[in-house]
Amino acid sequence: MIFVPEDDGTIEAFNADTLDSLWRTESFGGQSNCQVTYADGFIYSGTWSGSTDKGTVFSVWIPRVTAEIYQTNGIRRAKWVSDDDGGYYWSGATVVGDAVIFGGDSGVLQSRNKSTGALIDRYATGGVIRSSIAYDAGTSALYFTAGGGATANGITGGGKCFKLGVTSDGHYTGAKIVDLPAASTTSPVVYNGRVYVTTRR
Repeated sequence: MIFVPEDDGTIEAFNADTLDSLWRTESFGGQSNCQVTYADGFIYSGTWSGSTDKGTVFSVWIPRVTAEIYQTNGIRRAKWVSDDDGGYYWSGATVVGDAVIFGGDSGVLQSRNKSTGALIDRYATGGVIRSSIAYDAGTSALYFTAGGGATANGITGGGKCFKLGVTSDGHYTGAKIVDLPAASTTSPVVYNGRVYVTTRR
C-alpha cells in the first residue's frame, strides 16, 4: 500500500501496483504536513491548524482484512488520538519496541504505546519540535532538533539538537543538548558515530 496525506487531515491508501484507491482515514482537520510512519500494522501521522491551535497525532490500524470495526464505508477511523495541546508541523514519528515517539509545537517529546496510545513517557524541551525523530540503536538514543518558538513564518529563536536516551520499552533516560547557530527544523542523521544536522544558517 501507498499512504498519501491529503487536505483536511486525511490520509488515503492506494494499491501500490494498480494505484487504485482502497480507503481514506476520517478527517482530523487542519493541514497534513507530517510524514507518515508505518510499523507493525499501524500508520502514524499528524496535523497542524495554526501556531496557536491544537493539532492531532493519530494512529490508524491497517489489518490484512478490511471488514473490521475501525472502518465504515471505506472511511477508516483512528485507533487512538493524541491529547497534546500543540499542533504538528513537519513532525515525524519513530518506533522503538512497543513505543511510538513524536514531538510537536508544544515542545514535548511523547512516548506512547504504539497500539493503545497509552502515555509511556514525556520530555519537555522548552522549544518547538518540527523535526522527525531519529533513533540510533547503537547508542540507544533519540536525536531531534527544536527551536525557540513557532510563528506563521516558521521557527524563531535559537535552535538546539537533543540526544535523549531511550529504553527498549520507550522510557527516557539522560539527555544531552547542544546549541545550534540558528533555529532548525531538519531531522538529524546519525552515521558512524556522528550526528549531522542543518540549520537556517
